[in-house]
Amino acid sequence: MLSKEELKSLLDSLGDTPEEIATNLTHKCIMGSIAMANSCPIANYLRQETGRRAFVDSDRIVLFGSESYADLQLNVLSYQLQYFIANFDTGKYPLLIDSPVNHPKENS
Repeated sequence: MLSKEELKSLLDSLGDTPEEIATNLTHKCIMGSIAMANSCPIANYLRQETGRRAFVDSDRIVLFGSESYADLQLNVLSYQLQYFIANFDTGKYPLLIDSPVNHPKENS
């Protein structure tokens, strides 16, 4: 089972600024949906890294276990992660937005 410290370390590894987080997620080809707590880039990153569903909002992250119940919650997010989430939800990182525009081969 993942500890809060391991979750925090995983999130901290994304970068020290919102822009570094965006760059690292882009390099990992992780995208997400705006204002969707269970499919934003951070939730998708955590799903990829931990194999668990995640709920992400501006002040907490919840990871779900195999029985679909919350078994780990982080209530204090770093400022850089909070700003990244706010910036993403306002469209600041268009390359991270999972949309048909970002998948041209699928639209042809």
